[in-house]
Amino acid sequence: MAMGQQVGFDVEARRRRIFQSLLILALLGSVAVFVANVAGPSPEFAVGASSAIAFVVLGGVAVLFGFRRISNQTLGWGALAAGAMLSWAVLGYGLYLGGDDPGAAEGVLAILHWMPVLYVFAFMVVEGPRAVWAAVALFASVVVLSVPHAWLGLGASAGPLSATFLAQVLVAHVVTLVALSFFATLRRSLAAWRDTAEEMHTLAHTDALTGLANRRAALEVLVREVARAGRYQRDLAVLMLDIDRFKELNDTFGHPLGDRVLVALAERLRANVRASDLVARWGGEEFLVVAPETAMPFSLQLADVLRSHVEKDAFLDGHRVTVSIGVSSFREGDDVDALIERADAALYRAKAEGRNRVAVVDDLTETDRERMSAFANPPA
Repeated sequence: MAMGQQVGFDVEARRRRIFQSLLILALLGSVAVFVANVAGPSPEFAVGASSAIAFVVLGGVAVLFGFRRISNQTLGWGALAAGAMLSWAVLGYGLYLGGDDPGAAEGVLAILHWMPVLYVFAFMVVEGPRAVWAAVALFASVVVLSVPHAWLGLGASAGPLSATFLAQVLVAHVVTLVALSFFATLRRSLAAWRDTAEEMHTLAHTDALTGLANRRAALEVLVREVARAGRYQRDLAVLMLDIDRFKELNDTFGHPLGDRVLVALAERLRANVRASDLVARWGGEEFLVVAPETAMPFSLQLADVLRSHVEKDAFLDGHRVTVSIGVSSFREGDDVDALIERADAALYRAKAEGRNRVAVVDDLTETDRERMSAFANPPA
């Protein structure tokens, strides 16, 4: 059923757009570093060369990602691994090998300040609870590399860390991790609630036996389509179908066979209407077809196609059934009740005239109303 279908949130498409934005920002960042280094009072060859190499590599990755040669998962894990290794290298060099190099000290401070961004990225790349463990593992690596230097005085004598400063930084990292864990848990809960709500909506709008839309869903579509037809002067047709002598079938062969016939009929109807049409189980052995943009001649043709398909089809175990169909078309000033009432009257006219046929009524007569009453209140 195409009408009323909801479009789900595409997580991978959103993640892809975020990764593309990050790649653009990284490219701009490498350009900014290169320009700042060249324009500075004492350009450093290592900084200029590394930023140029980063620009080339990031540009190549961006092109491949744009042409979908690299998947979201591959790019995410690759970027996370590259960020982790770069952070470890800068921390290791700055804390234990850099000596009096001021650039090494600046690198350590930069990594400690930007490491929470890597935690956030871990939550973007890794799904579910594993994201927490990935971020905690990155945090643990910072602790392992920095604590010995700050507390035991190991490594470069002019290192940038003091125990007090490091404690403040690590507390800030822990707060970031707790916040990320909270929001990740909240996101999973919201996703579960959304899935439950969608499932409940589906159950409330779907007939359990046939899988078609139920009466509630059909009425919602009818209200919308009647309003659209009236506002824009568009065609709209409604077909009401009823299985002929269905009670006799149930009484003779049992309700299980009757249920199988209903399911088979639902499949036939669904297979022989347009994607834009709605097929619903109206109640009992009655089915409803809502056909937007369908004028009366074409709705009659559709009804006869459905009727003939059912007549010629041996449904189950050789048991044949037929259907009677009433057709009504939207008129200016109609509401849902008026449209359904004429379809009902046409259906009962088809029943009264011999069944297995299509009928239409222009205006309800007293005879039509008597037929409707008789079918609605059969004798005991």
